[in-house]
Amino acid sequence: LQLLGKHQIANAKSAMAAITIVSKHFLIGNKAIREGLENVSRLTGLRARFELIHGKPDMLLDVAHNPDGMKTLVSGLLSLPYKKFVIVFGIMKDKDYRSVLRHFKKLKPIIISAQPDVERALSSVQLHAVCKEMDLHSYHASTTRLAMKKGRKMTGSRGLLVFTGSHFLVGEVISALE
Repeated sequence: LQLLGKHQIANAKSAMAAITIVSKHFLIGNKAIREGLENVSRLTGLRARFELIHGKPDMLLDVAHNPDGMKTLVSGLLSLPYKKFVIVFGIMKDKDYRSVLRHFKKLKPIIISAQPDVERALSSVQLHAVCKEMDLHSYHASTTRLAMKKGRKMTGSRGLLVFTGSHFLVGEVISALE
């Protein structure tokens, strides 16, 4: 599979089940299935699904924005060899952000609260306050770009810089990286 993470195996199995059902009506060969699973990001443009980018520092993009998604992300992060996690996190104010944040406790990360440039976003000041209230090591950055800059400085050579939460935040990160 081109997509990383144990959960992607379950997703691929679901896709295979769907293909089995529709193959009664459409011919889909094994070669096409294999190529699709091996090249899903390139073929679809799908991004930020446990997407690891090697660099200085290494970065990971994931659009986990609900408790189940964050539980899956944290489980995947714990399987990686990094000693330190710096997480740039921004989320919409209508999401269950407290439940999402609880999953971070297992990582003991440094969290940089950021505010995507959309009206629905939870303010980075409020997010930082919630992190502090929940006893999470947190810093504040008013914009995604400032959070990226701060995160790069804080990560170090043995750490992983993670961008997660809102699709809007991760979209801003992708735009800045490109």
